[in-house]
Amino acid sequence: MDMTLAGQIVGRILLSYFVVLVIMFLVSNFNLKRAFYHTHRWYGFIALVFIFLVGISSHFYN
Repeated sequence: MDMTLAGQIVGRILLSYFVVLVIMFLVSNFNLKRAFYHTHRWYGFIALVFIFLVGISSHFYN
């Protein structure tokens, strides 16, 4: 695995985490502590994996 591919995977994971955190921030009425808590629950993890896989799969259809 070259560094470009590794960087894209790590970047995609971090971006997915940030997207989930922002969504949880909006859902938790702009409370960052609650948003951080909800991001680290099981449904936050499932959302992160889903967003990551959708982003990765978009490279296969182009």
